[in-house]
Amino acid sequence: MKEKINEEVLCILRYKDNELIIDYEPIEINFSNETEAFKKLCQTNSDNLLAISQYLKATESIIPLQKHYKYCQKLDGSYQGFIVNFEERVERIIQSRDIFYLNSKDNEDYNIEENIFNLQVELKKEFILWVSAYNIEKSYRKCFDDKQILTFSHRINGWSNPEYKLSQNFTVELKTNFGYGSASYFYIKLKYKNIEITPFSEWIDYEIAKFSEIVRYTKSFAYRILFQPLK
Repeated sequence: MKEKINEEVLCILRYKDNELIIDYEPIEINFSNETEAFKKLCQTNSDNLLAISQYLKATESIIPLQKHYKYCQKLDGSYQGFIVNFEERVERIIQSRDIFYLNSKDNEDYNIEENIFNLQVELKKEFILWVSAYNIEKSYRKCFDDKQILTFSHRINGWSNPEYKLSQNFTVELKTNFGYGSASYFYIKLKYKNIEITPFSEWIDYEIAKFSEIVRYTKSFAYRILFQPLK
């Protein structure tokens, strides 16, 4: 398919016509005008940091972006998730700008234009990330509300192991651990008449947390598609 999973669409398991099928749900698009306006502020070769700061402080329509996101940019990355706070971000922008100009006074070889340009590029990427995280969270809520959707792909960090009954004899458990670096996983565990079909096992070591676990599973998958259970 052309659409990118967890970027443009969610991959879902849906009950349809008494069958369990794989389907796709488009991810909502919000803040299109605001994103274009912010990108224009950032895509200049001149110092536009004050205008960017003012946009973050004064644009009421983007206030909903301010929240904590359990969003993973990299499916097997570590220290994922972030908080959007415009006041704190503006303060850091102004501090960086002051440092740039101070360094340019003390060092004639200091390239202030390059540093300002790089920061504005970084801010553009950050804003796009904020909007992407907001959009996918709204799509999660839509999936939660649809009773035909059993589960859906996601970028949420943390442990998850929902279990679903597929037939009278078979159940499936989706085991994911998202956002823990090399310790991340995506396993499926099948049960037949309550007997676990788990020919494989793996020792998962969380070095920083000094914690380990043994996970038994039926099949292992790449991190590209991960599923969030419905509550």
